[in-house]
Amino acid sequence: PGNTANIYSMVKAIDRGMFFLVGENANVKSVVSVRNVAAAVAHLLPRVDPGLHIFNVVDRESYSVRELASLAARLLGKPQPRTLPVPLAKAAAASGDLLSRLSHCDMPLTCARLGALLETTHFSAQKLMDAGFVHPQSTEEAFAEMIAWYRNEPKPASVTAGIKSPQ
Repeated sequence: PGNTANIYSMVKAIDRGMFFLVGENANVKSVVSVRNVAAAVAHLLPRVDPGLHIFNVVDRESYSVRELASLAARLLGKPQPRTLPVPLAKAAAASGDLLSRLSHCDMPLTCARLGALLETTHFSAQKLMDAGFVHPQSTEEAFAEMIAWYRNEPKPASVTAGIKSPQ
């Protein structure tokens, strides 16, 4: 909750019916909830000796983009995202780059965004768990919490303009 980066953008696009998987989207992403970050820091601070220690602070399990999108769609009560073939997505991303340069507007699909969607960013939490850390929150619980926040987040006037409440 409160994070408006990549996962938020995906949730918002799925909610609006504007998110597309690209090809198999079997690439794995590691994510972490705020609750797990805070718990990991609290767990490690009194336990590590002075010096340099590197821990990957991520949720216990990592999921493919397809699995994360499916989870978000299910929690939102939305249909599963549709899939675009990779060549079509690459052409659309190149067009997005061109339109961004010409219009100075931020396009929803660019080569950089497509690259981020297709890359694998998987990190193991094994060293953290070997240090005795137990994740207090699952990825699904964190997604449910984030989506509850997203649903209650005040929407900008441009989103709600023209929508009249029944009286």
